[in-house]
Amino acid sequence: MDFGAWGEEVACRHLKRKGYEILERNFRCRSGELDIVARMGKTLCFVEVKSRKSLTAGLPSEAVTPEKQRHLKRAALFYLYSHPEHGTELLRMDVIEILNVKEKTYLRHIENAF
Repeated sequence: MDFGAWGEEVACRHLKRKGYEILERNFRCRSGELDIVARMGKTLCFVEVKSRKSLTAGLPSEAVTPEKQRHLKRAALFYLYSHPEHGTELLRMDVIEILNVKEKTYLRHIENAF
């Protein structure tokens, strides 16, 4: 398993422990990819996962640039279009950043990140 897939697995386990239901992973469309689509109560969450092995390039969440945010929003809109059963739920865009340094893993879940 590559590092990115490992990070997504860690993020899914974290979300499940918090009571989220994972609806889909790696949803792809022309606009981009959604790492995780999850539900918590009546809120549908589109979760971008960013994993890093060092802080050389900054915090993992800093990689979610305005351009990346636009792609994620378009992909989320396409997801809603192709899954009309979710049309009445509240929507949220989250980021989970994972930092794995010296055999320690740090995770931060940023709800409603953008």
